[in-house]
Amino acid sequence: MNPVQFIEQAVSNGQTILDGIQPGQLGDSTPCAEFDVKALTNHLTGAAKLIAIGVNEHRVAAELMSEDFVGDDPATGFRQAGKELVEAWNQPGVLERNVMMPFGEVPGEQGATFSALEIFTHVADTAIATGQEGSIDVDLANTILGIAQQMPIDNFRMPGVFGPEVECAEDAPAHRRLLALLGREV
Repeated sequence: MNPVQFIEQAVSNGQTILDGIQPGQLGDSTPCAEFDVKALTNHLTGAAKLIAIGVNEHRVAAELMSEDFVGDDPATGFRQAGKELVEAWNQPGVLERNVMMPFGEVPGEQGATFSALEIFTHVADTAIATGQEGSIDVDLANTILGIAQQMPIDNFRMPGVFGPEVECAEDAPAHRRLLALLGREV
């Protein structure tokens, strides 16, 4: 399976999770200490939009960084952004050319892998925060964890990206081990 299929699965799983958010949960805390559910889903939706623009227009859309993409309805906001992201990555030849990610230009395949990791990580954060861990795609969680374990994560350990790895039981579900690897207290 190529990374574009992982993006499609992450977006689909994300839509399921966001569809399950109750209005009263938007202020709840998340594994991302700096975000409540509304801010996290806005970050997730914004990431999908920014990555799609980077792939389509080869630019970082910094002007969008502070926008509210979800309002009081994260599911609707994410639906369009997820569609745009999937369409961007399904362009012919996209994996063979360089693309612009929020952190700079990278080869397409690397950008797609990062996109899948970014989207799925925040989907898992949201699922935990909203009591929907049972809706996480277990096969995708195992795949993304395996990818993350092979990446040079330590190069990205900085405020706002990934924190220091935290302890997590070896028999914990893959999505929780992934979040712990990326510095989330789970």
